[in-house]
Amino acid sequence: MVRSFSILCSIYLAVAVQSSVIVSEWPAGCRPFLPALVLVAIAFWSNGAAAVAWSASVGLLLDGLSLERLGVQLAWATLLGCGLQVAIANVRSSGPITWVGMVFAVAMVWRVVLPLGLGFLDGRSVDAAGVLAIAIVEAAATAGLAAAIVCGDRWVLGSSRRVIA
Repeated sequence: MVRSFSILCSIYLAVAVQSSVIVSEWPAGCRPFLPALVLVAIAFWSNGAAAVAWSASVGLLLDGLSLERLGVQLAWATLLGCGLQVAIANVRSSGPITWVGMVFAVAMVWRVVLPLGLGFLDGRSVDAAGVLAIAIVEAAATAGLAAAIVCGDRWVLGSSRRVIA
């Protein structure tokens, strides 16, 4: 019960901060994508259908707070949750570099594929090079934030256990 409540609180906090505080452009466009942190943390905290369900709840909250087509964020978060479960099942270690790398990959995929897919569905042209450039900067900012969280977790707890688990 406590674990479910902490997952729910972290999902709500990440989505609320992403939609209210991080709406304006940060310096050099490097605004972190907090739901990527939560999706990777959920993949490590839970496994199987529970992790996919929690990922879907991230997408549902993002859908409710975005102005895009209804259901797109939900479907995309659920697919990423499934992909993360497959990736974690095939990863040999769950150390900090793995965690930060997965955060970078999730943020990168989310920020590249979603705008290009929505542009295709709406029949409008999308500058793929511009989307890729912005996605690289935002994914790097998110991975930097993940690295800071991992370092803080290791410093506070002083152990070599699984990251945030």
